[in-house]
Amino acid sequence: MKKYLYLDDEALDAIKPIIDGLNRSGKIVVERVPLEQDETIDRVYSSLRKIQYDGIIVDYMLNGTGPFHIGCNSHSIAQYLRDLAEQGESKSFPIVLCSTNQNIKRQLQNGYTSNDLYDFHFAKDIDINYELIASRLENIAVGYEEIIKSGKDISHILKRAISNLDPRPFEPFAKSIQTKRCADLILQDFFKFSGLLISEEILCARLGIAKVGSYKEILSIFDRAKYSGVFNELGRYYWFDIVSGIFREYFNENMASLDAEEKVELMKRKFVKASLEVAPIGVNNNSKRYWTTCEKTGVALDPMEGYRLKEAIVLKPWQEPHYVSFSAISDGYVDYSDVIESDLERYTRKVDFISKRKNNGKE
Repeated sequence: MKKYLYLDDEALDAIKPIIDGLNRSGKIVVERVPLEQDETIDRVYSSLRKIQYDGIIVDYMLNGTGPFHIGCNSHSIAQYLRDLAEQGESKSFPIVLCSTNQNIKRQLQNGYTSNDLYDFHFAKDIDINYELIASRLENIAVGYEEIIKSGKDISHILKRAISNLDPRPFEPFAKSIQTKRCADLILQDFFKFSGLLISEEILCARLGIAKVGSYKEILSIFDRAKYSGVFNELGRYYWFDIVSGIFREYFNENMASLDAEEKVELMKRKFVKASLEVAPIGVNNNSKRYWTTCEKTGVALDPMEGYRLKEAIVLKPWQEPHYVSFSAISDGYVDYSDVIESDLERYTRKVDFISKRKNNGKE
């Protein structure tokens, strides 16, 4: 069973419910890092170098008002541990940020939770799904171990040849593979952004199908496109180049050239017993050339009718942006400040257009 240390400046009774909740899952073992009052950063570093563990959970405000406060925040600790691993003085392992929801949102806006420090984050001041969090922490620790044991072979890590893929994501690994950088490639670059990999939700959108009836039977056609490499237990992802090839094999069409109704009609003809429905169109949308989904509501979207969210990082050329739907903004699921300026202007113009239509009695 994988062991995580928990580093927090709060009193034990304040953090014990989190430790106990994660331990009750039976998936990981969590132990608090032993601290003293008026703790020093040097003593913490010394303790961390002596203890055997597979990952660490850190609170952001280690220099807060807790009785075991340390003269730094979690970034300093995380950077120290990453430097040790890079220098070969310790193994590389997951670092998880656990803090208040407000602190995590602040760090997300600053891009900290997707940089070279943290692999995952969860809020400790809202209801915690301990089973789910423990499962994710277990899978991330196992993934790190698999990367280390792989001989640092990127094809072995991803469980597929990369010769026919866009080479740009793999350029940093031409000479050597750092464990953390490889983990970031999968967890941060591939899983969080559509591109070489797409999620099951995006696959359904691109197929134009609602997740009802026989949709699972249709998805099974694409089983050989499933991502089976390191961290595959964290979600259902598919290699899009293989998905596109399978669609052409079955239907002799380019899936990007058809709208949802056309694709569903093809599938119904091919699989006459299949019970399929076209994915519903979003409120105030017109296009069924779905290629993505709304980040807030999950509705299938044509990116031309979506509104781009501001990203915490600069997107790489092979990464696709995140979008939200018209209704996600109008219903208050998204703050105006989260949408890029040009798309917010387009949204405002559409609101004005809809308002004028109503006033003219055309709706």
